Amino acid sequence: MDKNTDGYFYNGISALPKDTAVTMAYIPFQTDATEYDVASALKKGTLFVVLDKPFTGVNTK
Repeated sequence: MDKNTDGYFYNGISALPKDTAVTMAYIPFQTDATEYDVASALKKGTLFVVLDKPFTGVNTK
């Protein structure tokens, strides 16, 4: 796979759109510190209830 030195082109095609805008990320502070008990936190993969975002992908059947 051909790649130029700046890493944004593959085989002459840009990985970015022509009109890419400069953006700023906003990450709010976590204000809800409600915690799961240890067993639930280990099962769910997170200690904080507010961060429990299970994947609910589309069923393709």
